[in-house]
Amino acid sequence: MSASPLFSSRPSKDALDERLQQLMKAVGALPESKFHDASDDVIVAELVATSPLAVPRIVGDGNKQSSSTRASEEQDQVLFTFEVRYEGQSQFFGWIPSVTSGGARPQAVVMADHLRLAFSVVNGRDPDQLVEAAQFRFRLELAEIERYLEWLRNDIRENEATVRNILSALVRDRRTFFLRSGEINQGLAND
Repeated sequence: MSASPLFSSRPSKDALDERLQQLMKAVGALPESKFHDASDDVIVAELVATSPLAVPRIVGDGNKQSSSTRASEEQDQVLFTFEVRYEGQSQFFGWIPSVTSGGARPQAVVMADHLRLAFSVVNGRDPDQLVEAAQFRFRLELAEIERYLEWLRNDIRENEATVRNILSALVRDRRTFFLRSGEINQGLAND
C-alpha cells in the first residue's frame, strides 16, 4: 500500500456543515415526549453526543521501524518505514483544515489504529547516519501531522459553539410548537 497525502480529500467546513444538517434533522425527528422529559440543554447535549468528533491523537513515538535496501538506476537507497499509533477517528486524516501552511501535505498510509510513514535515504553513508537521517525526516513529518490535527481541533472547537446555539434555538422552537399545539388541542377539547 503506498502513501498518499493526508488532509487533502474533504474541507473540514463541508464535513462540519453536513454534521450540523444531520443534527438539525434529528431535532425535527424528536418525539413530543422528549420535550416533557428533558431540558433544552440536556436535549442538545444528547444530540451532540450522538455525533462525536474524535480527532486522532498520536499515542506512539514511531519506535517500530524497519528498513530495506533497494537499488534505483541512479543510486542505492534504503527505505525506512515507521509506524506510529493513534487513537481517534481515521476519517480526520482526510479532512482539510480551514487553516494550513500551504506547503506539501504530510504523506502516510492510514491503517485502523496506526499510520505508516516511509522515507528513502541515499545509501553510501555510515549505517548509523542512515538511521539518523530517516528518524529526522520521520520526526519532521510527524510534527507536521500533529500541526494539521491541531488545526482540525481548532476548526471543531470554533464550530461547536455555533452548532450548540443553532440546536438550542431549534429545540426551543420545537418545544414551543408542542406547547402551542397542546394548548390548541386542549382548547378544542373544551369546546
